Amino acid sequence: MTLQKPNSKSMAAFLKELKKNPGVLYAEPDYKVTLDGLSNDPLLNKQWHHNAIQSGQAWDTTKGSQQTIVAVIDNGIDLKHPDLSTNIIKPFDIMANTNKKMPVGEHGTHVAGLIAAVGNNKIGGAGVSPDVRIMPVNVFVNDDAYISDIIKGIQYAVKSGADVINMSLRMSQKHLMMLFRLLIKKTF
Repeated sequence: MTLQKPNSKSMAAFLKELKKNPGVLYAEPDYKVTLDGLSNDPLLNKQWHHNAIQSGQAWDTTKGSQQTIVAVIDNGIDLKHPDLSTNIIKPFDIMANTNKKMPVGEHGTHVAGLIAAVGNNKIGGAGVSPDVRIMPVNVFVNDDAYISDIIKGIQYAVKSGADVINMSLRMSQKHLMMLFRLLIKKTF
């Protein structure tokens, strides 16, 4: 049974009075709660991957941490994107050797959004970990990148405190092994 508190009484006084009644087993305020795992972003229902990996259930536990930095080594990121700008930290353009500007890479922006688009801001969609920070690192000129520039990007990310490095790149197994060998030689 739900009772309405009289305006003339405080909640504490009303509950105390109810608890004195022998016919009342217990009395508690009827607090309003919200579903923590859901997001109010308008494009969330078009992001099929959230259902596939059960993001909503994971968000009940965590949405990531502002202390976690994910480097996205790609073709740049739209630093002013409304779903990303508040989560961007330490951007660097390897190709221009600057942290002052960054190409607006569609692929890099898309990847960064999948990872950490801000949730519950009524804009676009939500990332899988909307509370982590994104470190954009551009290693591309147009659609091409060289192994040596990717290595520089990885080294920048590591030196700049990245906890995770994402590289959504396509390369042969031979080139991937070359990347790892060169990276190990340059790092150790």
